Amino acid sequence: MSDKIIPIVFSTDDNYVLPLSVAIQSIKNTIKSSFVLKIYVLCESLTEKSIDTLKLLQSDNCEINIKNISEFTNGINFITHGRLNKTTWYRIYACELFKGFDKILYLDCDVLINKSISDLFKIDVKNYLLCGVYDWGFIRQDIFVTKDYVNAGVILFNVKECNNFDFSEKCLTYASEHSKLPWMDQDVINNVSTGRIKNVGNEFDFMTFYVYDYKKQKSRLKQELKYQKLKSVKDIVVIHYTGEKPWKIKNLPLSNLWWKTVKTLPTDIKKEIKNKYGNKPIIYFVGRHIPYKGIDYLIKASQLIKNDCVILIAGTGPQDKYLKSLPCGKQVHFLGRLSDDDLRCYSHAADIFAFSSVTKAEAFGIALAEAMYCESVPITFTIQGSGVNWVSTANETGEQVPLKNISAFAAAIDKIISNPDLKKKYAKASKQRILNMFTTEKAVQAMLAAYHSLEDLGI
Repeated sequence: MSDKIIPIVFSTDDNYVLPLSVAIQSIKNTIKSSFVLKIYVLCESLTEKSIDTLKLLQSDNCEINIKNISEFTNGINFITHGRLNKTTWYRIYACELFKGFDKILYLDCDVLINKSISDLFKIDVKNYLLCGVYDWGFIRQDIFVTKDYVNAGVILFNVKECNNFDFSEKCLTYASEHSKLPWMDQDVINNVSTGRIKNVGNEFDFMTFYVYDYKKQKSRLKQELKYQKLKSVKDIVVIHYTGEKPWKIKNLPLSNLWWKTVKTLPTDIKKEIKNKYGNKPIIYFVGRHIPYKGIDYLIKASQLIKNDCVILIAGTGPQDKYLKSLPCGKQVHFLGRLSDDDLRCYSHAADIFAFSSVTKAEAFGIALAEAMYCESVPITFTIQGSGVNWVSTANETGEQVPLKNISAFAAAIDKIISNPDLKKKYAKASKQRILNMFTTEKAVQAMLAAYHSLEDLGI
């Protein structure tokens, strides 16, 4: 096999296609054109849209292959917990699936390649099953692990050795005999491979869990670089976002590099959605289809809107049938349940977020805050006793109209569509209000302030 071919395996479902796309793009951005990338995406099922998104990343030296591995996973009861689902187990099949390579590199979707991956792929794994970076997090939490225990988010497999060892079958056997594994397949891979793991430098899997001090609200990047024996960010080959994810919190250390890579993706997903709906202004709603969400008021208001636009209604619920039975024009589209990635994409693509809730059962409005962060201008009803009108303030971040007044709601939509400068002003103010008031950091600060005030009172 040519030493210019680099086979790389990822595993995913629809929810992680955007981070995966960024990871692949970062590999392409940092590799010399003389290398040929063979990317294999392991999955059980991906939507046509997800597959199309990944295929857009193909180029002369980058081949994208989607591999459905249901035949391997059907009938197996994988251990899962929290945000870690069964896709994390797919990596144990990498060597069995791709026997034609001497080595194969596995990467998690939440990585970013900062320097050419070719240096990692050149590492000699002769007589080892795999190589990776020691997981320093366990020492800091006083959790005992073997001296060669590696983080499984970046693994270089010796394909021949693993297949001779019957690696995947041994992993499944070990998992069936040990049901209480906090780190699931990572624990399995390390225990099965102990004594035959090669540890490599931290630059090949720089884990970000400790790069930010949430209590003190400040970066620990310099300290973490020193702890992991690296001189600067430029020395890092693989950034592994093991803590908060950059697509959720933009202003954490090293998140800027992830977002910089987003801008180099071959197609702007926001533009893709805009094109799909004829580049008309997008009025967007997302939420459970239940009475207090007031979706019927939005649909009725849609018939009074004078400007040419589209109304996109995402989500599902008990009112589905009723809402779809209401008279509405061709401009109203029901999107159904969207993946987390699609929700974010539509929020960014939307011009206006129609938050049509009508009772104080809507206590705050998480979807409202998320849309405002994405600079989708909010229109709300005035709801006495609700926090909605605190999240979005009238004539500052968006429009607020009398409760259940569909004429006023439609007029507010027309007002924003017809005034680009006002829309821009509201969009900017909306995002700034979320950054000022409702980020994780601000919530921690408020909680600590409340705690200290009670402490000062001797409570």
